[in-house]
Amino acid sequence: MNTNQIKTLLELLGDDAQQEQTETSYPWELGMVYFIRTVTYHLTGRIKWVGNMELVVTEAAWIADSGRFADALRNEEFDEVEPFPVGSEVIIGRQSVIDAVQVSKPQTTQK
Repeated sequence: MNTNQIKTLLELLGDDAQQEQTETSYPWELGMVYFIRTVTYHLTGRIKWVGNMELVVTEAAWIADSGRFADALRNEEFDEVEPFPVGSEVIIGRQSVIDAVQVSKPQTTQK
């Protein structure tokens, strides 16, 4: 496919083919803190931006060990917490997200 054919195809598909969906198209709430499980690890963070392929979170922490899962979520106390540096914006590939739940506060203290 040459450049002109690609350009024609994109014109036929319209602007929607190139546009990012808005955050209101997703269940994620900007500014809210989530406990997020991915295919390889867990983390907490405040949602700053939602895109088609990525999430950006601030005040993020890698939860290396949640402890007993139900207890950890109920009490928002995790056995091992490794915060990202203050001011970091962490990008998460949305295809790696398994599930997420809102929590009341970010995890900012190493434990």
